[in-house]
Amino acid sequence: MFLFRPILKKCKTKSQIITFFPLYGKKGPQKGISYGNAVHMKRKLYDVKTDEPLLEYGFPEDYSYHEDGVSDRVVSRAFDFASGTLYETFFENFHIGYCDLKTKKSTKIPVATEKETVEMEFVLRGSCKRDSSAFEYTLDFDENRHNITYTKPHKAISNWKAPSKIVQMLQINISPNVFTNYLTDDNNLVRNFKENILKKKSSRINAHSSTITPKMHQTIIEIINCKKKGTLKRVFLESKILELLVMQLEQFSSEKKPKNYTIKEENIEKIHAAKAYIIDRKYKTITLAELSQIVGTNEYTLKKGFKEVFGATVFGFWNELKMESAKNLLLNCNVSIGDVADTLGYKNQRHFSTAFKKYFGKTPREIRNITSKN
Repeated sequence: MFLFRPILKKCKTKSQIITFFPLYGKKGPQKGISYGNAVHMKRKLYDVKTDEPLLEYGFPEDYSYHEDGVSDRVVSRAFDFASGTLYETFFENFHIGYCDLKTKKSTKIPVATEKETVEMEFVLRGSCKRDSSAFEYTLDFDENRHNITYTKPHKAISNWKAPSKIVQMLQINISPNVFTNYLTDDNNLVRNFKENILKKKSSRINAHSSTITPKMHQTIIEIINCKKKGTLKRVFLESKILELLVMQLEQFSSEKKPKNYTIKEENIEKIHAAKAYIIDRKYKTITLAELSQIVGTNEYTLKKGFKEVFGATVFGFWNELKMESAKNLLLNCNVSIGDVADTLGYKNQRHFSTAFKKYFGKTPREIRNITSKN
């Protein structure tokens, strides 16, 4: 979806434990890197049949390998039930993990962690039902949904369904003592979640996962593809994480309880497939009839189902995704307005500027000038 897959190394035996502490090195901490007094924690991946550990990887108590910097790690492996790559970024009190997997259409992935954490979770591809020792009920994560969870050390089995055989997920871990500082008591939902964290009671901030909006998708892309280095990278990522958090909290606080869908379950999967196609190819020009044919349904079902599941029309969602992407290009990339218009598939710059102003209330040039003055 966002990143290409590297070449993977196949594990020869199921029972072989593969340990990853690459930032520490096989013989302990690497020279020239300060680890402070952090306690090293582990997360383990288990074999679903034998319950034997297959993979374990670690991180310090406060997620920081450097006292004042950012560290990155990439882990790629292939097992019988799944293969793929975990891209990680660490800095003080924050851990970002983007998981990109090839799986069977249905697969179980058992994971255990020794650390309490607050986790902002965004399921981009695939859907998951998670049975965890930290909860008395099953946690549901459908495709293109998000939630925030607080968990104590636990062991869980994630039952993934992925018709496309692709699972993609962004997980952002925040130290609980830091996360609670961001929360106020002016909202019952937020206040209850904060109280559960302080009581060390595993919980979700919202009973039901919510839809990932186009603005969220754009921010997620910026986080995953961040190329900045050092302090600038840390400041950028922390600001984007907080931006995502604000969008999550606003959505949780404003939305109503989910209603039962009137469309068939088999068509819901096709609706999610249509959304995934739009996100993957947001700059491509395509008709509703063509999109319907690609996902295997008809125009009426696609229009009705998309509005019912995501609360937006197909082209309304597509346009929002394009406009947010255009704004990001204008503010963060050294490209002309004409090039942005061309990238988004507009025939000329004037048409793009008209659409941009209709969405944001300002022209592309005005948006860029305001930012440059600040």
